[in-house]
Amino acid sequence: MIARQMNKTVEILVGSHPEQYIWVLKLLKTRKSNEADPYP
Repeated sequence: MIARQMNKTVEILVGSHPEQYIWVLKLLKTRKSNEADPYP
């Protein structure tokens, strides 16, 4: 139930400012070529 509430809150915030979500998502997914993958 808590996860559902959290997801709904994130959905509302992302819906209000999708450009901010996409900017952060791109930042988190971008790595230097010599940087190790944190999710092996």
